[in-house]
Amino acid sequence: MSQKRAEEVERISYQAMIRPAVERADFLGRACGDDLELRREVESLIAADARAGMFMERPFLEACQPPSTDGVESRVGPYRLLRKIGEGGMSVVYLAIRADDQYRKRVALKIVGHGLATEERLRRFRVERQILASLEHPSIARLLDGGTTESGLPYFVMELIEGEVIDTYCDRRRLALDERLSLFREVCAAVHYAHRNLIVHRDLKPSNILVTAEGVPKLLDFGIAKLLNPDLALPDPHPTDTWLRAMTPEFASPEQLIGGVITTASDVYALGILLYQLLTGRLPRRVDERSPVALARFATEVEVKRPSAAVLGAGRETDDPEVLARARQMTPKQLARRLRGDLDNIVLSALRTEPDRRYNSAELLAEEVARHQAGLPVRARGDEIGYRLGKSFRRHRLVLALAAGFALAVGLFVAALFGQVRQTVAARDQAEETVRYVERMLSVADPDLGVGEKATVREALDRGLEQLAELEEQPLLRARLQHFLGEMYADLGAFETAESLLHAALEVRRGHPSARDPVLETLNELSRVVLLRGRYAEAEQISREAYGLARRLPGAARGLAAEGLAGMAAARGEQGDLSGAEHWHRQALAMRRELFGEDHETVAESLRALASVRWQQGQDEAGEALHRRALAILEARFGEDHPEVASALHDLGTVLHDRGDYGRAEPVLRRALELRRARLAAEHPRVLDTENTLSVLLDNVGDFEGAEALQRRVLAGRVETLGGDHPLVAQSHHNLAGILASKGEYEEARGLYREALARARAALGDIHPGVGHVLMGLGHLELKAGEPGRAEPLLREAVEVRRQVLPPGHWLSARSRSLLGVALAAQGRYSEAEPLLVDSLEVIRAARREGDRETREALARVVELYAGWGRADEAERYRQALGVSDRVR
Repeated sequence: MSQKRAEEVERISYQAMIRPAVERADFLGRACGDDLELRREVESLIAADARAGMFMERPFLEACQPPSTDGVESRVGPYRLLRKIGEGGMSVVYLAIRADDQYRKRVALKIVGHGLATEERLRRFRVERQILASLEHPSIARLLDGGTTESGLPYFVMELIEGEVIDTYCDRRRLALDERLSLFREVCAAVHYAHRNLIVHRDLKPSNILVTAEGVPKLLDFGIAKLLNPDLALPDPHPTDTWLRAMTPEFASPEQLIGGVITTASDVYALGILLYQLLTGRLPRRVDERSPVALARFATEVEVKRPSAAVLGAGRETDDPEVLARARQMTPKQLARRLRGDLDNIVLSALRTEPDRRYNSAELLAEEVARHQAGLPVRARGDEIGYRLGKSFRRHRLVLALAAGFALAVGLFVAALFGQVRQTVAARDQAEETVRYVERMLSVADPDLGVGEKATVREALDRGLEQLAELEEQPLLRARLQHFLGEMYADLGAFETAESLLHAALEVRRGHPSARDPVLETLNELSRVVLLRGRYAEAEQISREAYGLARRLPGAARGLAAEGLAGMAAARGEQGDLSGAEHWHRQALAMRRELFGEDHETVAESLRALASVRWQQGQDEAGEALHRRALAILEARFGEDHPEVASALHDLGTVLHDRGDYGRAEPVLRRALELRRARLAAEHPRVLDTENTLSVLLDNVGDFEGAEALQRRVLAGRVETLGGDHPLVAQSHHNLAGILASKGEYEEARGLYREALARARAALGDIHPGVGHVLMGLGHLELKAGEPGRAEPLLREAVEVRRQVLPPGHWLSARSRSLLGVALAAQGRYSEAEPLLVDSLEVIRAARREGDRETREALARVVELYAGWGRADEAERYRQALGVSDRVR
């Protein structure tokens, strides 16, 4: 038989064997026509294939086993088979161990059991084995050995992977979406590595991806992989043969299902299906009929439902939406919201029917997922400026009046300058000078410089953002402007846009050795923005990286190292580690004094930060002194109306307020608010911060209506500007609840406290000063409402949280114990309550001014304890002390 005839026989045989048996006769009649000899050859090959299948399923297993009762002494080459651990359409996989003197290691041995061992197929197998042996990647199971059995069947020996199928691994551990996305990116990296080695896997599905106990995914089974290297790959005249069609239709790309050209895009499609399943717990499509016509129709006509819609729909018994969402630590509605938007579009972009409309590589798909995780705009939504700005405006709709004429002039000026850059791409010096002019022009957006109208600020920035693409051929200059714009957007409170720009700048700067200091600058600014967005642990990590890089460098980098230290300290403080925050702030202060002298603005910045920590530690007087020193430095350098002076006034007013010195605190806070409102938009986070503190002060002095109106404005502004998940939103819920409790509106206050507690736990964890503060507020409310039994567990938890996060002897911890004592006394448990109330009073007295509100309230609680207990003498003694305190105040 000629080679051409043999190939035709093999091709028709393969096409027949993938059809159901009842369809084969009709197919052979059409394929062979009147050529009866051709049909006999084809039918003979089909029969041989059936015999080979039976040989693999039963007789071969028996033939491999020596006469023993345990059935595990079979040998294949130098390997002893222990037990079968897997079986597929063309192979069986065994757990095996090398049985000669070379080494003893457990492996996975796969015997390829196809009866059509033609010379062409054997050559294909040998070439493929050689290529697979060259794959060395931590997430790809390694090929260790190979050979041929005594009966002539080829086999592979693979690294034994002991793990769980990836979707089972994720569900059993209830991994959150971000954890699943990170694991998926590792799989993409392995697939991309294979593609770089000119191998398309063609059978990517959960069962071929195991995850080890250490959380490392391992890609298995390149049994039907396609070689793309023209020097190694065999001619592929039969795109529909069994070797190529040995696939799982639910995970196959449209081109695989219709016998089209297979490229790396086919694996990208399968990765899209895997991502869909990891996110939703469901497949995007199910194959009910497997005939060629049905598969072709299925490949091109079945529409994939958006993941966010799929998780809400009813499925099979095992697809219950509640169960699937719980496996991802969410409710179905929460899961749908999380998937809606970027993740929907990423998945659907990978699952496009046309290969050239999918992601160009597995690497790009992984990068897209990483961009989503980092909060950056994703390419699946397109590069239009409206989408990128929309990601910011949804959260940062700052109320800016439009000065149209001047803004238009600014926009035209920016366009002209970027036009100059376009014309001078080859002239780097001239281009850089142009960027300097652009920076100077855009500096009107910096509220710290106080130049220009607020309308011009945002309009100029947005125009500059639109023009960034014009610097595509000048990546370092573009990164410089992205960094600059990121700082400006952050100062306007547009944190999401700022973070996106800073990430983009950092990506470029990391790739250029000459951009050493710029990398540090961008890392420090990125840490600041991430901190402002409430992601404290991430901010600390970024600052640690900046500090670690900077401290190894000489000269100017030391200033950047100090900035990294300050960022680390701020993040530690926000996470409740006050001692760690104080340590790093002192280190930063010492370094800045050494570098810049005593009166530098960065020294003032460190003094303010250290003062805030000392205040949180209960050292109010020390905190006030540090704030006043910082304020003096800033007024001397910048004058009395500078935005940094406004920030220092805000900090000082906060300390005075928390010391109970409302008379001195109020004018300081109102001056800070006046300066901030003059320079910033009404919804700017700095404006809202000062309004928040002033609202709490008004509550404390009895102006409940004024306090409520101001705090409701702050809450709405923070939700709009920062997003509902930010810790400051929980703070506003807490403060508004406290104001309503002061007015006696307990039911609404209770709901707000509970909302604040849920948001604080979600944002900060269970053990954090902010969580302790909310527990205290809710417990105090229950006491006011006459529910001491409901107050007790809340106050006990508050005591425990504050014990863990505050320094020993802190007055806030004492206040928690004092209120717990009230709850116990109200239940008649006076002997339990006495030490809590009396000891707490002494701590509060020592920490606070004798006549301030906290001291007086602690005294009053002790009086009420003894009066209720019937111990009149003790009650009178403390009542006299309370009277003295009243006269002092």
